[in-house]
Amino acid sequence: MLDENEDAITLYSIVQNQWIMGPGGPVDINHLAVWEAIDRHPVGDAMDTFKKILTLSRWMLKRINEKRED
Repeated sequence: MLDENEDAITLYSIVQNQWIMGPGGPVDINHLAVWEAIDRHPVGDAMDTFKKILTLSRWMLKRINEKRED
């Protein structure tokens, strides 16, 4: 893990179950929950950390959807 990703990974671990659910399963991570975590655990660059968390959540959603299709 790169040091530049440490904040995003730490905060993602806090909000990783905060999915917005659709009829077929999770469709996105709750952005309000992500921002709440960022506000409660201040980071150097909040917007960059937010974007990294969204990238992690998209990766996880892809994995979830692939498993569901099998």
